[in-house]
Amino acid sequence: MTEAVRIEDLMVEVEGRKVLNCMNLHVGSGEVVAVTGPTGSGKSTLLKVIAGIIPGLYSSFKTSGHVSVCGYSPPDAVRRGLVAYVPQDLSAYFIGSTVGEELSIIATTRLEQVRSIVSDLVTALSRKTHELSDGQLYRLLLAAALSSGAKVLLLDEPTSHVDPWSLGSILELLKKYCASSSASAIIVDHRLKLVKEYADYVLEFKDSRGSHVTTSEKFKEVPTGSEIMVNLRKAYFTYGGSPYIFKGIDLEVREGESVGIIGRNGAGKTTLIKLLAGVLKPAVGYVRTAKPVFMIPQTPVYWFSRDTVRDEVSFYAEVWGFREDIDDVLELFYLGDLSHQSPYSLSVGEARRLSLALAYVSGAKVLLLDEPTLGLDAGSRELLIRLIRKFCVSGSAVIAATHDIDLIKFLNKTYVLSNGVLEVVSNSDFVVA
Repeated sequence: MTEAVRIEDLMVEVEGRKVLNCMNLHVGSGEVVAVTGPTGSGKSTLLKVIAGIIPGLYSSFKTSGHVSVCGYSPPDAVRRGLVAYVPQDLSAYFIGSTVGEELSIIATTRLEQVRSIVSDLVTALSRKTHELSDGQLYRLLLAAALSSGAKVLLLDEPTSHVDPWSLGSILELLKKYCASSSASAIIVDHRLKLVKEYADYVLEFKDSRGSHVTTSEKFKEVPTGSEIMVNLRKAYFTYGGSPYIFKGIDLEVREGESVGIIGRNGAGKTTLIKLLAGVLKPAVGYVRTAKPVFMIPQTPVYWFSRDTVRDEVSFYAEVWGFREDIDDVLELFYLGDLSHQSPYSLSVGEARRLSLALAYVSGAKVLLLDEPTLGLDAGSRELLIRLIRKFCVSGSAVIAATHDIDLIKFLNKTYVLSNGVLEVVSNSDFVVA
């Protein structure tokens, strides 16, 4: 079997911390490999090394060892079109300003093979790429990757970006592509049970800091109060005169209540969170949200402004009047070992943990979460669930927009957002059809 990826004694270090140490990996042509492991253990770093991004674009990273892709160095393999990378952070990976321009970059002879991935976008060619949801952007990049003829496909956290209705068919298409094209794929994901059936084998990263896994409790015993914390009435919303995304939706959330919003990519979950946060205004109807509000976006790293993790937490503590010990907060969210690092050197999951710590010090009346499990391992997910519980016990309200079917099982109530309408569903009975 021809080797698609060969890694020998790879070491990657940043700011004095070894992210990967003496790593060895051989991936054969046609193989699909699932990579899992704790947050910050180096999974995304591995993909960036194979994609030639580290150390090429990140001068602060130091590397040693041997890495080859289809017999070439990673930068050479990329230049030859042998590597296609679909990252966690999607914002900087688009060339065209509209869906049509981006799809035109994909070879038309191959577009039909992957049309199912972007079927909802093919009919909206004039739509601006910046108006798309993260899930739609991810599927657009994935379609480009599968249409590129690349021999090594690198996918970072697909289960966090792609809605559960589309995920299975997309991973099946990926598997068939690899088998028919002698291409290889490396899928990094924390939700192993969703991807392992499509993989030939699983590579599990370890982390000496541990994953801190404990057993979560559901919130059914947390009493909800009578005070209405979020009240959305007959809301309509549109981006610049396009058809209404919301068609008179209503939402009421009371004190102590936790609510999940689930729906297909592009249904408007992020838009709804921004509406509740006051970032966007409804075209018709009204929204009233108790103050203060704290919102954690899908990419919280762009909201960080301080030199170190500790400085970031200290700054928010000062702004929000938090009086407890900062070091205790850092330890609670497993940030003690990272306290002197730049927030921008953190992995996606570590940055998410930092954002949870900032929410913790806020003590807000309403906590809004957009895809909160993105990049989180089992232990970090436990932290998220504990944080939600703490907010609910204190009488605050929590609303999470998510694709994570497992997360909504821990919440009081779940709504499905579809075709501009919110419909409440039973958490225990919810099934992706």
